[in-house]
Amino acid sequence: MTGVYTMRASELTEHFISSVKELFRDREIEIKIRDLDDSTAYLLSSNENRSHLLRSLAQASDKSSLISVSEAAL
Repeated sequence: MTGVYTMRASELTEHFISSVKELFRDREIEIKIRDLDDSTAYLLSSNENRSHLLRSLAQASDKSSLISVSEAAL
């Protein structure tokens, strides 16, 4: 069984831990913690950055600025 829980650290409670214990009982589990703050938030933080990101996504979607390279050229 796999479960993914996304929450703020401030939202962790003893009740949550108890729920995990009840759900998995005596089975061995692995708990991974990673910070979800990524560069997308920075890129969307200003109008200029947002516009650049959205333009880049549109270009990638319509393939207007993609460059083709043959395997032989590599």
